Amino acid sequence: MSDTYAIVVHPYAIETVNASFTETIESDPRISDWWNHIPGFYIVVTERRASDLTALMKPSVDPWPFMVVKVDLDDAQGWLPDAAWSWLQQQREERRETSAVAA
Repeated sequence: MSDTYAIVVHPYAIETVNASFTETIESDPRISDWWNHIPGFYIVVTERRASDLTALMKPSVDPWPFMVVKVDLDDAQGWLPDAAWSWLQQQREERRETSAVAA
């Protein structure tokens, strides 16, 4: 089952790592979907654990600090474009469907 993680990148790293970071995310078959509507803040849906995701992303971010943390999309609020909320809603629905099938 996939989990959802937020990856937060140091603000100074955004311009220098963005292309490499995106390429790494898109090329990993264990990352099924991702989101980046806030500069330096990514949400990824993956079968990887936080430690594996950190190891995968580190070469794209080094030497800048970054953090990987599991998130709960069912408890999310904020001020975002409609496209961002649509993506989040889609992820919530897919997670519910997967949970229902597994039960």
